[in-house]
Amino acid sequence: MVTTLKILVFVSALGLVQEDNDFDLVKNTRSTVHYNISAETPVTYRELVEQAIYSCPNANWGDVDEDLLWKLVDIEKKYDVPFKYRGMLLAAACSESGYNPYAKGDHKFSKSGKKPMAIGILQLWPWYENGKRGYGVDRTDPIQSADAWMKHIVKQIPKVKRKCKFKTQKNIWRAAWAYGVRYPKPEGRCYDRVKHLRIINKWHKNIKVQRKQVREYGNEGC
Repeated sequence: MVTTLKILVFVSALGLVQEDNDFDLVKNTRSTVHYNISAETPVTYRELVEQAIYSCPNANWGDVDEDLLWKLVDIEKKYDVPFKYRGMLLAAACSESGYNPYAKGDHKFSKSGKKPMAIGILQLWPWYENGKRGYGVDRTDPIQSADAWMKHIVKQIPKVKRKCKFKTQKNIWRAAWAYGVRYPKPEGRCYDRVKHLRIINKWHKNIKVQRKQVREYGNEGC
């Protein structure tokens, strides 16, 4: 009984108690507590939000708006992202702006070299504001920006299937991600890997390490 309580406290401290109704890492019954935190269990958004707060290289964890991160999670959930890339929106926002809705960048691409071409949490370019060619968004609005960013990536999927001939969701989404955030190339971007992947891969790896620590801690005293 003591060991079980110790595990529960440790799991809770790591954020592994399921709170987003995706996969039950902890199933409470009247008499037992069952833990399903194997390496094969898909990462949860609770775990990813904690990674986004404490393991974003471009943000000070004390300044991160957790409510905003959960709003981004709600947006991502609408688009049925494969488990391999779960957290892609958080990783992109971390990479592009450190979650800053007013971030400005890509000055060098303007005619003057001084005007920011990329604005907002995902560093969207001006065409996103165009209601006909783009998505009619306010680039300083993180919710509008995030939804448009996801829509644009999903919009690339038919092109990727046609051009790249991929069959797996992992490869289709990886290529759609690259097509969605990079400028077009004549040869396409079927095998490109966006820089955001480094962050999301690190977060997923961190989560697996934490889960292993929980399992090892739970075996103490048994």
